[in-house]
Amino acid sequence: MSNLTDNVGNVVVLMLENRSFDTILGGLYAGGSSPVTGQPFDGAQGTVTTNDTNVDPDPYEYLDEVYLQQFGADAPASGWNRTDAPPMNGFVDNYTAAIKEWNGKFLHRHEQKDTVGAQIAYQYDATVLPNTWFLAQQFAVCDRWYSAVPSDTWPNRRFALSGTSFGDIYDTPKVELFWPTIFDNMATAGVTWKIYADGPSLTAILWPHLIGYFSFGSITDFENDCAAGTLPQFAFVEPDYSSAGNSMHPPYPVSPGDLFIAQIYNAVRGNTAQWDQTLLLVTFDEHGGTADHAPPPATAVAPDSHTQDGFDFTRFGVRVPMLMISPYIPAGTVYRPAAGTCDHTSILSTLELLFGLDPLTNRDKVAPALDGLLGATLRTDCPPSTNLTPAPTASSVLSDASNLAPNHLLVSMLDMATRLPTVDRYRQWCASGEGRAPSGKPNTDHLTEVEALQIIQAKINEYLRALE
Repeated sequence: MSNLTDNVGNVVVLMLENRSFDTILGGLYAGGSSPVTGQPFDGAQGTVTTNDTNVDPDPYEYLDEVYLQQFGADAPASGWNRTDAPPMNGFVDNYTAAIKEWNGKFLHRHEQKDTVGAQIAYQYDATVLPNTWFLAQQFAVCDRWYSAVPSDTWPNRRFALSGTSFGDIYDTPKVELFWPTIFDNMATAGVTWKIYADGPSLTAILWPHLIGYFSFGSITDFENDCAAGTLPQFAFVEPDYSSAGNSMHPPYPVSPGDLFIAQIYNAVRGNTAQWDQTLLLVTFDEHGGTADHAPPPATAVAPDSHTQDGFDFTRFGVRVPMLMISPYIPAGTVYRPAAGTCDHTSILSTLELLFGLDPLTNRDKVAPALDGLLGATLRTDCPPSTNLTPAPTASSVLSDASNLAPNHLLVSMLDMATRLPTVDRYRQWCASGEGRAPSGKPNTDHLTEVEALQIIQAKINEYLRALE
């Protein structure tokens, strides 16, 4: 037994989008250590900005671009799978190229970006992220938490919830739609779970068979379940991925995401009995091209035998923020595992330890669980809520999504949604455990974000109605 297994009955994970550790928390503690606990803190004191949309246009984040960001050069002919520590010195040059490409595509003056490459390394502080920094200082941060894959959103979210991306390193629809997730293992073991989304669920798009469990809810449902003390044993929370949302995905503002973190914390904190046994984890799926100085260890274990374009999944991605919140965590904690490297599959290994589940893949089998995180003493001084207001800036005004083209994440979600099978074929897939996605891409010309979101949600609703 451990303080984790003795004191935690509910786990809540909020996964946001595309920001590095240095961007969000690099300046949290000056001087290289926590002023409360004295634990070492690997931060970076860089240029601080109060412009919460300073990263515009969206940076590059595919495997080849992340390689360049880390190593400062294109991948050699020998391939991606080198084992030396990257110098992490290519972010500015890579973002400069992204800006140049954007401005080359959009020649009209009102579409040109005056961003400079150095802005990719700018950092936020408590002015823009007051709730994030407040909770980090009141509880714990992990400064050794890495994304699972040195690439973009979909493979990292797949690793976080299934321990593998089945060989995928890009935001692309998978031909193989069905493989076990942590939710399937929990359902088999009788462990309760629910996915709460502030809009269409990307998790439902990535694994459409999960829709048949009818374990999806809204953020209002999450708040109501918290208030009633009826949270499932595992709650996975998703943001609104649109430009008017709160995911923090560049080039959109980070301040709505800061308020969303506060909203989730306040909901969890509101029911004392349930709060006392809840572990809340707040992280980001990947760095999204934003800079971080800490080289990822070259010790990742391949989850399985699947590869793509020569990449064998033995390298971690860039370091990302991780807030760890529980009444058993002393204020000012900086957490590092006693052994091994934490990546998103440490979420899985922690859940597996708590609820007696078998590992899903070789990656989560060796990922360190968070059994050394909690202390033995229940705190009585935890903040009852956090309602700090990010400093207003002109850029914090949310975009009108009704007039915007879908961002690249919504386009990829739309791509997957339009490839999903008919409900009858879906039932056959669920029965056989196999599936094939149709070829072709959706025509997104002249679609607005609102229309794209409606199409994605309509496909999910179609399944829900048919399976009731």
